[in-house]
Amino acid sequence: QIIKSTTTIAIVFVLLHQIYQKRNYFPSKDDIQNRAFYAAAKVEKKGPIGVVYYFLALVCCEAIGMTTLPIEVAGGFVFGLRKGFVINAVGKVGGAMLAYSIGRTFLASRIRSKFLSQSEKSSKKDGGVDNKSRQIITLVQTCINKEPFTTALVMRFSFFPQLFKNLILSAMERIDWKLFFVVTCIHVLPFTLLFSCLGHDSALRMRIPDLEKNRILMACVFISTMNGMFGGTSVVAFWYHKKKNVIKH
Repeated sequence: QIIKSTTTIAIVFVLLHQIYQKRNYFPSKDDIQNRAFYAAAKVEKKGPIGVVYYFLALVCCEAIGMTTLPIEVAGGFVFGLRKGFVINAVGKVGGAMLAYSIGRTFLASRIRSKFLSQSEKSSKKDGGVDNKSRQIITLVQTCINKEPFTTALVMRFSFFPQLFKNLILSAMERIDWKLFFVVTCIHVLPFTLLFSCLGHDSALRMRIPDLEKNRILMACVFISTMNGMFGGTSVVAFWYHKKKNVIKH
């Protein structure tokens, strides 16, 4: 333990020392602005090819579960609000549909056996912990059969990682691609509008510092704040509390 602690402290000290020595190399505000304008101009010069590169990058990031926030903000910054929102929306939903298609076509059986299995063998092996997890899984599967839209929508707004949600929903037989597409749009589009609007507003303010307040951006921020306070975990907790009696009966 002493050796590990000493090694960790030494590594942290070396890193801090290197950062201190290179503190003058950190970009200033003007450098960041110049680089942002340069990157935007470079993408715009590529024309349709630049749009295709951007779109494919967004689709791939969404499909493999990486965060797409900086990419979507960059889309609004480079392409403007309307064009950026359309490209971001199609790319974001397209990436989720790609993950769903891969999960449904190639990974469905593995996902069911790994996460949706309720075999007695696994319950005996893992004891009480597995019994609790099986209860939650039973609730999800039961509600999916009876209320597929509501349950899928709750899953989309849950706190689980994006890739996990896409793959879990792809393995459930009651969730066809049409239903997955609808709940994904409901979940994705408000945030996509927020990020696109944020990028567009940032580009305008870099050119016009005294720009008036953006009402669309303020409305999107308010809605996302309310969702952060009362959505996600709260929605899942309320849904579970309401539906848990299904298992008892």
